[in-house]
Amino acid sequence: MTQAVDFEAVKSIQQQVWSKGDFAMVASRMAIVGENLCEAVEVTPGDRVLDVACGSGNVALAAARRFAETVGMDYVPGLLDHVHVSVY
Repeated sequence: MTQAVDFEAVKSIQQQVWSKGDFAMVASRMAIVGENLCEAVEVTPGDRVLDVACGSGNVALAAARRFAETVGMDYVPGLLDHVHVSVY
């Protein structure tokens, strides 16, 4: 017999874990990964990019710097608090 998964409990635990510590500091050291990914997949102006579980937005921001239409989303609100975007 299979036991049903309590997805709300899983989500709650994941949100607690990812909210602990200073993920933005860790992510700042990995900013080059987002840049390299956008280069590797050749993101260009007008491309549409969806960064799911974006954390503090390294990939989404790298795509936006290439003038792609970009959306970043994460279900841990505290991670998105560290995203700073300038609109020109």
